[in-house]
Amino acid sequence: MGRQVADLVLAKSAAADVVITTRDPAVLSELSTSGVQVRRADYDDESSLAAAFRGVDTLFMVSTNTVGGPEVRVRQHQRAIKAAAEAGVGHLVYTSVARVEAGNPLALAPDHMATEVALRTSGITYTSLRNNVYSDGVPQILSQAIVTGKYLVNSGAGGTAYITRGDCARAAAAVLLGDRPETSSVKELSGPSAVTADELAALTATLVGRPIEVIQLDDEEYVHTLTAAGFPEPAARVFASFGQAAREGWLDLVTPTVAELTGKNPIPVRDVLAAALTSAPARD
Repeated sequence: MGRQVADLVLAKSAAADVVITTRDPAVLSELSTSGVQVRRADYDDESSLAAAFRGVDTLFMVSTNTVGGPEVRVRQHQRAIKAAAEAGVGHLVYTSVARVEAGNPLALAPDHMATEVALRTSGITYTSLRNNVYSDGVPQILSQAIVTGKYLVNSGAGGTAYITRGDCARAAAAVLLGDRPETSSVKELSGPSAVTADELAALTATLVGRPIEVIQLDDEEYVHTLTAAGFPEPAARVFASFGQAAREGWLDLVTPTVAELTGKNPIPVRDVLAAALTSAPARD
């Protein structure tokens, strides 16, 4: 996500006006030679953050992964926001998750909620880009169903407004390249429609030319299925929370935000599946 946004910003900006941070500047040496300011920044090293953000007017902050647990992630985000405020950053653009509200069962929601609280109290104006579930991973999720003919889910009849990382990156770049917002805002980003498990299975079946049966499990059955396949239980419960959130109607919000920001409609999940699955081998 960070590199996609950086490339989009650099395509329309003078290299010297752009600062890109990384834990290891050596990996971005080609950008340094083109005039981009590449600085070291590590969420776990407060002094590096203060130095990296110095002189930055608008900051794009990509949420970290969950290695170490949610308390680590929240602490990293809070540390970065504090450093940005102390460095005098004027506006911060953050990658959040869909519908960060009390009651959202998505396992990632509390981390993002805590981060948005930190943003609200930071003194910096901000734009929280609440990205819905990325459609880029949907073909991989369905790969086993293609082999077995059975799509195991716990999402019930709930839909998810899947969105590509590319559309999220284009939306973020549009905010960064536009006039700096004078006020804070929350923007829900979604694909063009909410899609259910039944619809995904039917679409996939059409693309690969074989039937796929949707089998609905309860949350504990779904977790057990994943752990039996080798997933660590904490990861299995995170995956199960996506199905629960869809089932309870937390992921079906469709918004025009991507088109409003970028001038282009978001890519539907059917196009992502078609690109990935039309060459899938037939099953005997």
